[in-house]
Order: sequence, then structure tokens, then C-alpha cells
Amino acid sequence: MKNKVIGKLQSYILPQNEKYSEPDGIVILIHGYGANGRDLLSLADNWIKDMPALAFVSPDAPDECEASSLGRQWFSLQN
Repeated sequence: MKNKVIGKLQSYILPQNEKYSEPDGIVILIHGYGANGRDLLSLADNWIKDMPALAFVSPDAPDECEASSLGRQWFSLQN
């Protein structure tokens, strides 16, 4: 797993198998309210075995979660 800022989002990346010079595609995993990008990347550990030419990216939402400082949110649910 690599950590990288993409745009303004902290992102977690599980790159494609090293025998591929570039990925054939990218799967973007988007977490729900109160979670973070790292939470979802464990799903990719299972999928990459069947899709070794794909890279998996899971960004953190930009805002701290209003309900818990441990998670992130894409938008407020209080408005």
C-alpha cells in the first residue's frame, strides 16, 4: 500500500502487480460516512488476485466526520 495526496485528498493505493508496467485500469473505492479510505483498501487485497493488472485507489473524504473525529465525510449530514 502506498499513501499519496491526489488533488487535495489523502489516498491509499494498492498498485497493480509489478509484472505490469502500467495498470490496465483503476478501481476507485469510496467509503461511507464516518469511515476512511484505508478501511476499504482491504477489499482490494482479495480482488487483486483476480485482477492483477488493475490498480486500486481509496481516498479519504475531505472533511472530518461531524459524528466522530476518527472518520471522514464527503459532505455534512447536518444541513
